[in-house]
Formats: sequence, structure tokens, C-alpha cells
Amino acid sequence: MSIFSNVSAPRLPRAPLMPNALVSCLTVTQPGRETGLYAALNDFARQSYLNRELIVLHDGDANWDARCTAIADDIRARTSCIIHIHAVSPGKRLGELRNESVARAHGTLLCQWDDDDRFHPDRLRAQVDALYASNAAACYLTQQLHRFADTDEIVVENWSGDYHPRNVVQGSALVRRDAMPEYPALSRSEDTALLHALVASGERIARVESMPWLYCYQYHGGNTFARKHHDAIAQAKRLSPAAMLNIGARLQTEMSRFEPRLTSAR
Repeated sequence: MSIFSNVSAPRLPRAPLMPNALVSCLTVTQPGRETGLYAALNDFARQSYLNRELIVLHDGDANWDARCTAIADDIRARTSCIIHIHAVSPGKRLGELRNESVARAHGTLLCQWDDDDRFHPDRLRAQVDALYASNAAACYLTQQLHRFADTDEIVVENWSGDYHPRNVVQGSALVRRDAMPEYPALSRSEDTALLHALVASGERIARVESMPWLYCYQYHGGNTFARKHHDAIAQAKRLSPAAMLNIGARLQTEMSRFEPRLTSAR
């Protein structure tokens, strides 16, 4: 874990976080993403951090609302986790929908939880611990798994070598509610804009490093960005062979904790 900061003047010190603060995980979904949504909700239910809720927000029709509710009911029936389903009027951009999910959350901490990605059981615990340890306003990961569903290849990526402030995985945000900027009304790259707003405001940001298994970003063909964008990321940020040797055994152990399991990484 490490900290990065910037030259902007920091805000006044914030009140200390209460131990075991409620984390609201925020999912924006849409019709046709049932398989991914089920996996994301199942990963939420298996988190080792206990004080959490999941806010699922969509702008689909009544049939999709019923499908989302059925998925949540199935998971709630076999776990003790809290999942809320919210339907909103159509026509809003992704950034606006993310703001809608924030408005419905009850937690002191807010965590982006996309419906087409996968999350290790210790993802929340690791980021919350880093946030507390550094007294930061937000926490991001610096490494991730990147799975290509069409080939079942998983690439291990390191973002820490990118230019500041993009040297973190932008979709891995865990942010204090009292430090949370609004997402801009964009259809994509709204999470990058959020990161820039946090840095520009002078907020301290914690980073969890060398734990790529905590978050698996997935290309499935229906993503916001095309395959060539994902290929470019994998090519530019692929972890070096030497680094892979250092984490190989631990990586395979941690990947086996996903349910359903992920395949071998490269």
C-alpha cells in the first residue's frame, strides 16, 4: 500500500472514519447483462468485509426489473447480504446513473461495482484497510486481471507505470461519501473524470499495490470500449515475466477463490 498526492491545496481534515463503516457498492446495469450481473452480485455476497450493501440501479423496463429482483432474491435467500434494486427513468447517461446510485446509497464509503467485472472475496477488506491506514479520502488498486471472454485469456496488468493520476485502475474506486465528487454526465470515461476531480481537489488517495487478483476487468463484446481498446491496454500494461514469477504461486491460489473460478492467467 502507498499514497500519492498532488500540488493542490488539501481540504480541511475530515472526521475520522468509524470502525467497520458501512460500504455501499454501486452497480449500474441494463437489460441483457443477466449473466454478468449474477456473477457480480454473487461476488458481493462472498465478500469478507461484512458491513456492506449493494445498490443496483437500472433504467430498463418492468421485465428487466423483475429479472434483477429475481437474481437479488436468489442470492439473498442463501446469504445475509443486503441488496437494493432501483429502477429509474430511461434517457440518462452513465455518469448521471452513477450519481443516481450514489444518492440512493446509505454508506459512509462508496465503491464502484460494475456488473460485467469480477471481484475477489477480499477486495473490499483490502481497500477499506488501506483507506483507514492512510487516512485517505479514496482508495484505488494499481493492478488488475483483464479477462477476454472470447478467448478465455486473462492478462495480469500493472497500471502504476502510467502517468499521474492515471497510474491506478480507474474502475476500482472506493471513496468516502464526504469526499465524493459528482460523476460528469458522460456516457463513458466518467470514472476517469471522477479520479481527476478527486486529485484536483487535493484529496489524499491510497493505493493497494501488487494484488492484481482483487479485481478482474472483463471484455465480453458488449463493453463501452471496443476490443482494440482492451487489446491496447493489455499490451501496454502486461506485467513483466519477472514480476509474474514473483507472484505466480500466490496468484493461482487467490484466483481459485473466485466462484465460479477464473482460468489461468498469463
